[in-house]
Amino acid sequence: MSEITSNNNILGEYILLLLLSLPLLSCCYVILRVQSNIKIRIISSAFLSAMIFRTIPKSLCALGITIIMIIFGLCDRFPMNNKSTQRKENSKNFETRNQTFHETRIKAVKATLLLATIMFTENFCIWVVSATYKISHVSSPTPLQDNGKILIHTLFYEMLKVTPEKLQEVRNFLNIPWALVLSLCGSIIICEFNLSRRYKNLGTLACKALLTLGTSRFIRTLSFLMTVLPSQLPFCYRKHKFPVPPPSSWIDWILIGLIPNSKGGCNDLIISGHATVMSVLALACTSVAEDLYFTIAVWMLLTFDFLVEISQGFHYSVDMWLGAVITTLVWHLMKFLDEDNSIQKQKSFTSLKVLLMSNTSISDALSYAFPAFMAFIVVAFIPESIANYCIILFLVLAVGVIVRNNGYITPFGQHIFLLVTFITFAIYL
Repeated sequence: MSEITSNNNILGEYILLLLLSLPLLSCCYVILRVQSNIKIRIISSAFLSAMIFRTIPKSLCALGITIIMIIFGLCDRFPMNNKSTQRKENSKNFETRNQTFHETRIKAVKATLLLATIMFTENFCIWVVSATYKISHVSSPTPLQDNGKILIHTLFYEMLKVTPEKLQEVRNFLNIPWALVLSLCGSIIICEFNLSRRYKNLGTLACKALLTLGTSRFIRTLSFLMTVLPSQLPFCYRKHKFPVPPPSSWIDWILIGLIPNSKGGCNDLIISGHATVMSVLALACTSVAEDLYFTIAVWMLLTFDFLVEISQGFHYSVDMWLGAVITTLVWHLMKFLDEDNSIQKQKSFTSLKVLLMSNTSISDALSYAFPAFMAFIVVAFIPESIANYCIILFLVLAVGVIVRNNGYITPFGQHIFLLVTFITFAIYL
C-alpha cells in the first residue's frame, strides 16, 4: 500500500513539473525563434536566468548586480551627452526632445516620492491594525473559511499528492520574484539604449509602474484598515515579536510603527502586497517585450506563485485575486501616460567599449561606483531593522543631486534612483 502511495506522489510531482515546464519552454521558444527581435530575447533570457542565480549566495548576486549597475550608469551617460550627436541634429528639435525627456524623468521622480510616502504610511498602518486587533494579542482568532484555499489544497495535496515541502521547493527553484526583477532590468536596458523598433520611454514606463503600484498600495492600506481579517497563521502577533501589550506611551507606539515590516504583518490582508508588486513587475516587463508567448508564460508562472502563497496560509485567496485584478485595472487606467512614447528616439546604442572608454575618467568611475557599493553593503550586510532608513538616505541623496542641478535629472541622478529601486527590491522581495 505504501508503495502505491509513493508511486502516486511521484506521478503527481511529474504532472506538476510537466505543467510548469510549458511556460519555461515557451520562453526558450521565444529566445530561439528566428523572427524574435533582440528585446524579447534579452527579456526572456533575463527571466530564465533567475533559476541560475538562486544557486548563488545572496551577497555574490548583489555584488554582480552592483557591478552591472555601475557599468550601465557609465554607459548611459554618453548617448545623452554626446555633443557630436547634438551638432548633427537641428538644435531646436534636439532641445524639444531633451525637454520632453527631462519632463518624463521629473514625473518618474515625483511618482517615486509619492510611492515612498505611501509605503511608509502603509508600514505604519500595519502596526496600527495589529495593535488595535486586541483579540490577537492573547489568542489565535479563528480564520475565515477560504474556499479558494480548500480548492488549492484539493488540487495539490489530494489529487497530485504533492507535499507542501515539495511545492515550496519547486517555487524556490522557479524564483519568480527575481525572474521578474531581472526581466525588468532587461526592459530598462531596452528602453535606455533603444534596442527596439518601437520606442519605449524609460521615464514614462517608470512613472506608469510607480503610480500603478502606489495607487494599488494606497487602496490596499485603506482596505485592511477598514476591515480587519483574522490571520490564518496561529499566534501571528506574537511571532512577529510585537509587544504584548502594546506600549501605553504614544512615542513608543509611533517608534514601533517605524520599524520596517519587510515580511508583512498579521492583519494587513486585503489586498495582498505581494500580489501588487509581482503584478506590476509582470505588467511592466511584458509591456516592453510585447510578445504573446512570453506574456502567457509569465502569468502562468506568476499564478503558480500565487497559488503556493495561498496554500501556505499567508493570504486568503481573495487577497491575491484582488491584488492582481486591481493592479492590472489601475495599470490600464494609467494608459494616458503612454502618449509620451510617441517621442522619436533620442539616442542610439553604440559599442560597449566606446561607451565605457569615451571620456571616462577615474573620478567618473569612482562617483558611480561609490554609491553603488554603498547600496551593495546595505543589501548584503545591513540588518532589515534599519533598512527603511537607508532607503530614505538614498532618496534624500537623489533629491539633493536634482536640486544641485537646478531641478534637472542628470544621468547620475537617475543612477541613484535605480540604486534606491535595487535596495527596495532586495529587502522587500
